[in-house]
Amino acid sequence: MQAAVQSQTWRRSILSEFRNLRLQDWKPAIARHWTRDSDGYNRWVLHCLRSQTYRRPFEAIFSRVFGDEPLKLLDVGAGPGVLAFLLTGLGHRVTGIDLSPGMLKQAHQNAALLGLNVEFQPGDAEQLPFPDESFDGLASRLVLWNLPNPERALAEWARVLRPGGKLVIIDVDMQSIRREWWWRKPLRVASAPLVMLTERRNPLKNQMSGQDIDKLPMSHVARPDWEIAELAKLGFTGLRVERVNRASVGWMEFLKYGCWGDYIGLSGVKSGVSRS
Repeated sequence: MQAAVQSQTWRRSILSEFRNLRLQDWKPAIARHWTRDSDGYNRWVLHCLRSQTYRRPFEAIFSRVFGDEPLKLLDVGAGPGVLAFLLTGLGHRVTGIDLSPGMLKQAHQNAALLGLNVEFQPGDAEQLPFPDESFDGLASRLVLWNLPNPERALAEWARVLRPGGKLVIIDVDMQSIRREWWWRKPLRVASAPLVMLTERRNPLKNQMSGQDIDKLPMSHVARPDWEIAELAKLGFTGLRVERVNRASVGWMEFLKYGCWGDYIGLSGVKSGVSRS
């Protein structure tokens, strides 16, 4: 692991210059991309929420980390609300933020459709609009991989958590996806008719290219070792990694989205003393 961390330090020095040259306008592009894709992406989210098989492994992680007592939680990069709704269903009070106006529109509509009381508001994952120590817990799903400044984001997430607050990050290993894009892309194209049939959307529309993915800092680091090292520096303890195999959330999910690899679930607890 020490070698991996040293390698990541070298990569970060390269990526710092890379970001200054290539990623100045990446954040607005992210918001535009997800707004364009919000309608189609929302169909997938609704499909996931209706599937008990899909929800089960993630609910198990959240139940283990956050426990049974109702907590005040933040969903960073909430999108159409999939995590926020899962967490609300487990009895927590959830606020969701997203940079994309299109995603927020879908989230508000879904909350009304599902009859769930979740607060959604605009927010930047790298500059959260909340005071220090505002939340008992924080969760994110498929967010960190497409941020231009992931170190800044993790520092912000730590800032808004109270001491003893709990963190859950659900993501995928973009480095392996970038490295294996030569065979993953044809598999994604081959699975598109199945997505169209079951979700009534075109997954190839508004998609990110391999070149787009290659621009992202998280495509160039070993995961989850990178997150473990960064969170440890921020004072998180009890760091634990769980992998959720695509097949375990349903064979249909695997056939449609196995090209994106397995999910990574990383959790930890913020140490320290409250400032209040």
